[in-house]
Amino acid sequence: MKILVAAFITLCATSSLAQILVDEGWGSSSRQSLNSFSGSEALKAVKKIGIQTTLAGATGLAGLNLDINFTQDFAFSMGVGISRGFQAFNAHIKRSLGSGNVAPYFVGGYSRWYSVGAEERVERTSPPLLANKFLTAKERATGIFAKDIIYPGLGLQYLITDGEMQGLGFFAEVMMLVDVNDLLAGGTGGIGSIYYF
Repeated sequence: MKILVAAFITLCATSSLAQILVDEGWGSSSRQSLNSFSGSEALKAVKKIGIQTTLAGATGLAGLNLDINFTQDFAFSMGVGISRGFQAFNAHIKRSLGSGNVAPYFVGGYSRWYSVGAEERVERTSPPLLANKFLTAKERATGIFAKDIIYPGLGLQYLITDGEMQGLGFFAEVMMLVDVNDLLAGGTGGIGSIYYF
């Protein structure tokens, strides 16, 4: 009988200890708040690297960039782009002007747009300002060109700072492209997405 009482006491003590050690709040909203950020600057202070995709803009029709956040409001980005009739290399700096989930920013950079592959007459490009403004008659006729472009621009970015999609952002920007060889300028814009990790 003493053995049964001892086993019963041991079983009760163990189960009450187990009840104390179980954290019933694990996985609830209290855990999620540890992974939330107050705004875009707080997120960028922790998540320093971003992968950016762009439609239109300084990388041509489509681009892929790697973003590196040096500070909460200052980033450097480098990438490549493709378009109808040319490819692009791009490098730019971005300065955020706000700290909320929606933040404006200033961007300034350099792009090199160049022809590759079979040289043929250039009829149309994306963006159209390359064929319409930046290319000479000879460059349009031969299809051989390389343009060095600098640009300032303004953008607006929305960044998700909590939840399962934390670090995902979307942006739209406008910029003034300047062909440094011929001092010709034209405006363009782009949209895109970025994921910080």
